Amino acid sequence: MKENSSFSLPTSSFRRNHVSY
Repeated sequence: MKENSSFSLPTSSFRRNHVSY
């Protein structure tokens, strides 16, 4: 579910999420 939210967010947010993983 979180992945979907990340996609909606800008690219910057996506990269940040990836780091958290």
